[in-house]
Amino acid sequence: MRSLWQVSRTPAIVMVVACCLAIFLSLNAQGPSSSDQAEQQNAKPSAVPAKPDEKPKSSYISVNEEDFKTVFARMSAEKPAIMKRQMALLNERYDLSDHPAATTMSRGKHIQDGVRVKLPSGMTWDKLADMPTPRGSYGAAFIDGRIVAVGGEEPTRVLATVEMYDISNGKWSTQAPLGTPRHGEVVAAVDQTVYCIGGADRPSHEGPIATVEALDFT
Repeated sequence: MRSLWQVSRTPAIVMVVACCLAIFLSLNAQGPSSSDQAEQQNAKPSAVPAKPDEKPKSSYISVNEEDFKTVFARMSAEKPAIMKRQMALLNERYDLSDHPAATTMSRGKHIQDGVRVKLPSGMTWDKLADMPTPRGSYGAAFIDGRIVAVGGEEPTRVLATVEMYDISNGKWSTQAPLGTPRHGEVVAAVDQTVYCIGGADRPSHEGPIATVEALDFT
């Protein structure tokens, strides 16, 4: 009885599907409805196409839309006033006059002598004990009330000298020399140990080295 009913309902299902398909095709053939047309007319376009001769603007905000020649001319005209203002600022903070010392660098150029920073009004420099070994391009670190000067260079040679200044008594003392003479190195203090990193073993920053040494003050 069930199989007979299933066979009998098959033509009905086919007829329903065919009617739905016919209705769908007829609606599409008629085109959009009046309400759809009105909605399309009232809708705003999402984007306006650029004119053929109009270049599209960048998505980035333009910092300066002046052409190079205009910018160059304007900045060249402003340069003297800017340089004058910067030189006035430098002269206010530093002594820019020429004070050559007797010591020269490896190529004969004299180093500058004396303190070049101008202190604010009411402040002065105190004269302390001279460092035992004159040198340049050395490293220094502060450790427990003492200043450690490490390595450095003279005009014709690189030094392994290590000297320490005790702030409390104002005296210098000589410490164990570096295993590798160097200048232009990085010096840092961690707890009671001074670390000396890299540098160069020939004057004028030639002959870079990668060795690291440590001096323990405990």
